[in-house]
Amino acid sequence: MNVRRSISRRGVVLLFAFLISRNLQAVEYRDDFEEGGQRLDWDHKTDCLGGEWRVEGGKLVLADPLSLRIGTWLLTPFSGNVSVRTQATSTANGYFACFLHGSACKNAYWGTVNFATGEASIGRTVNASGTILASTFLGNLTPGEEVILQFDRIRNRLELRAWRPGENPPADPLSATDETFSSGSAGVFYEPWTTGAKGVFEYVEITNHPPPEAAFTITPEAGLAPLEVVLDASASAAAEGGRIVLYSWNFGDGNVEETAGASLKHIYREPGLYRIQLTATDDSGVVSSKVTYILAVGCPPADTAPWAAADIGAPAYPGSARIEGTGEAQAIHLCTGGTGFSSTDDALFLYRELTGDFRITARVSELANYTMASRIGVLFRESLDAGSRSAATLLERPFQADPSIRFTFRLQTDGSLDESTMTKPGGGFQGWIRIERRGDVFTASSSVDGQAWSELGSQEIPWLPATLLGGVAAARGGAWLPGSKALHAVVTDLEAARPLPDFRRGDCNGDGEVSGSVTDPIFFLQYNFLGGAAPPCRAACDANGDGDLSGVTDAIYLLEFNFLGGPRPAAPFPDCGPGELEKDAELGCDSPPATEACQ
Repeated sequence: MNVRRSISRRGVVLLFAFLISRNLQAVEYRDDFEEGGQRLDWDHKTDCLGGEWRVEGGKLVLADPLSLRIGTWLLTPFSGNVSVRTQATSTANGYFACFLHGSACKNAYWGTVNFATGEASIGRTVNASGTILASTFLGNLTPGEEVILQFDRIRNRLELRAWRPGENPPADPLSATDETFSSGSAGVFYEPWTTGAKGVFEYVEITNHPPPEAAFTITPEAGLAPLEVVLDASASAAAEGGRIVLYSWNFGDGNVEETAGASLKHIYREPGLYRIQLTATDDSGVVSSKVTYILAVGCPPADTAPWAAADIGAPAYPGSARIEGTGEAQAIHLCTGGTGFSSTDDALFLYRELTGDFRITARVSELANYTMASRIGVLFRESLDAGSRSAATLLERPFQADPSIRFTFRLQTDGSLDESTMTKPGGGFQGWIRIERRGDVFTASSSVDGQAWSELGSQEIPWLPATLLGGVAAARGGAWLPGSKALHAVVTDLEAARPLPDFRRGDCNGDGEVSGSVTDPIFFLQYNFLGGAAPPCRAACDANGDGDLSGVTDAIYLLEFNFLGGPRPAAPFPDCGPGELEKDAELGCDSPPATEACQ
């Protein structure tokens, strides 16, 4: 985490201490329990501690005539910094306190004077279990002797001062850290230790310093990375008579900053969602509550021709793609904040219009910032609408688990997404995925080496138009939380090509026969050396599957297979099927074999 401070922290602390000590002398509320006193808005608590309270002769009397060690308190609401001061005594052994009350009577901080021991202490009660945090000995106290008690909350620090009237307040108060609450109730408390004992209070003063209100604007309110924003907190306001002296920023990207000025700039270099938080501190040391803004920083766009990039659905921020390199070194970088593929899709889509039969192949070589729900895949879809009919081969990359692949499809517009059983390729999966269209039938496949392919599933989706959108899509997935970064994926070997028709390898002349014949080797030699007719499917003439039709190698390969027990032709053989070797598509089938040749 990077931290910047534009003013001296020590200087700020000293400034706060001076201002607090000065401001706490001012009495905002006082109850002298007689005519002319400004009455506090007392809220007498009786839910867990209760007893008798009354005013006699201009003094407050707290007592519990029924039993010992029960106690009675008077409280009034407070927020921010607060100081409670009283002058009081106990008529017998017992103790009285200035009190800061949190969420319930069982959770509080207190500053007490104990007439039985002469001890002053700061304590904390959690779920009715009390703990003394700091204490000091005042000396022997005599019932009826008066003591002045002042209990202060200053930011996250509690201070207790106790002294006899006519003495100076102690220069070094008892102190402890307040980590639980900054608002609640403040007041006085008395607990008798002797039947019939009473706590008598001359007055109660409460000085309350409400917290400031933090507010800020951001310009611009969203944008693309790298994004420089201007943050302006000048709308923040301190309570009447105060001023804000410190602005504390958390930018949500691992950086924080404290400034005396209200305005500053910050640059977000990576796409993502960022929670910006601000607290303001006033000149009495009171800290505001946090205010938050969620900033969406999108992915920077780039030229992706001949592909087009678009967001499907409503990602948390704009996605983008860029293409680097050419030829075999070409890499496509995808950046997205989409949540995934379900009844409606929310993802980045890099696509082209494809008419008729096509197969889309890609290798996923890198995923960064992925979640358990991240997906990337190749797909066909009817339109860019979030609920478009579609078919896809999707790679999932969970945390600390092997990657897996699903074949997914949506048969009806805005309908549910059907998914095949998850497949874990194993064997060090490297991310080759494929989706193929043949008429109305879509087939998903995967490969560990880009050569041999395994079918994942097949589905007919009737009545689709001849032209569809085909390409690669990615979604970060998972719930979007502030601080979440974009999914970055790198795809290589992205190709949209027409699939080969089914053929039988070795059937160079397309007559449906390979075994026990010299016809195909002769046809191949005539084509290669004597200007004979072109084969209906050049890929079928590649008997050994090396992608090279020059010379006599393939003819000799067939003759050795047919008459000398040599190795059989590569797949597809002996049955017809699609060519799955890398070079098959390059060789092509200019004139597909007659239908009967593959029956």
